Amino acid sequence: QTQIAETSPAIFQLPTSVDVYMASGEKENYPIWVNERKQTFRFPAAEKPSLINFDPEKAILAIQESNKSKEELVFQFEHAPSFIDRLESVQKLEPEKEDPVVQALMNKALEDPFWVVQMIALQQVNPDANNTAAFRTIAEKGGHSELRAGAIYKLLESEDAELGTIAARVIEKEKAYPPIAASLTALSETNQEKAIEYATKMKDDKS
Repeated sequence: QTQIAETSPAIFQLPTSVDVYMASGEKENYPIWVNERKQTFRFPAAEKPSLINFDPEKAILAIQESNKSKEELVFQFEHAPSFIDRLESVQKLEPEKEDPVVQALMNKALEDPFWVVQMIALQQVNPDANNTAAFRTIAEKGGHSELRAGAIYKLLESEDAELGTIAARVIEKEKAYPPIAASLTALSETNQEKAIEYATKMKDDKS
């Protein structure tokens, strides 16, 4: 049997809420019930909101679609509370990565507590003086081996003066292959003699 969505009764009764943010960052939370297939909600506001964030706790198990502008996504990254909000922002802002505002956001995302957000940001930023310190930290302390390796390659791309020292430390203490391989690549570009020394030592350790 085929159901027609427009005429069929609602299936779900979903309690949730909406956060309405003003430009100052101040927000009001409005509890709502989603109990129709199509619903419109209206909320009081003294000015045009900078962001309307549906289900801010991300408690509803559903695929949500939104048409947020670049400005709204930047604001969301700065103010909305959840990892999902920040992840949505960096994912949807990827096509705008050359925009200076988005580059600044991606640089900030390199310091996010979640490595997935960091990884997306790392892939989008151009290495420069604004993110070198973040790459150095991630190369040794990042929460995922591919993330640490990516940071090493970014330092190599920027010809960072501390890369040789960092790469040597990574090889000495790292357990995962990707950062070790990245560090050997970096040393082969900056200090071939040291790279051969480490590669020979690693080969001898395995034999």
